[in-house]
Amino acid sequence: LNVAGYGHFTNDIMKPFLEGTNELQLKVLYSFAGYKQFSAVTLFRYDLSVAELKSVGPERVAGSHLVIPLRLKVAQPGHYEVTANLIAENTGRPVTHLSESLELTTKDAVLELKAHISVLKASNEYGPYVLKNFTGIRLPDKPDELTQYANLTGEYRIGSHPQTEYQDEEYVNERVKTKMKQFQNLIRLP
Repeated sequence: LNVAGYGHFTNDIMKPFLEGTNELQLKVLYSFAGYKQFSAVTLFRYDLSVAELKSVGPERVAGSHLVIPLRLKVAQPGHYEVTANLIAENTGRPVTHLSESLELTTKDAVLELKAHISVLKASNEYGPYVLKNFTGIRLPDKPDELTQYANLTGEYRIGSHPQTEYQDEEYVNERVKTKMKQFQNLIRLP
């Protein structure tokens, strides 16, 4: 394969993909105007995606939260963390960064991202939105395992809901609340 007459790739570049390895060595040979030939070699590692985003929505209001379901095709069960940005469709302004962490065990899983009414009020944005800039990782099960990445791409329109549909409750971070209780219990131990 020639690249604009400047160089070529051999069929060896496809060898790691065909053999099922996840390391690829890239070697570049070059010379300037007939002078001495130089080379550069690098090795990099790549991973196949452990999950794929199949669809988003439909969104709904549940209590004081806008709930956005993500349907995932999971190739490898485990503990996943997914994040995305919620952007106001009309203004392009960021509304909030959403994050959820969950054990996914089935091949077709649903993970829900939630935006609290207090965030929507603070931004004065009640939709429609665009959900984009996804990240997805599968956390290691054991200390010697590496973090793995999910293929979560696309931009998805999220509808609007009037402020009156939400319950106006103060935001409580349940994870922090649980950790605080555990910490307080530890302090009380004899």
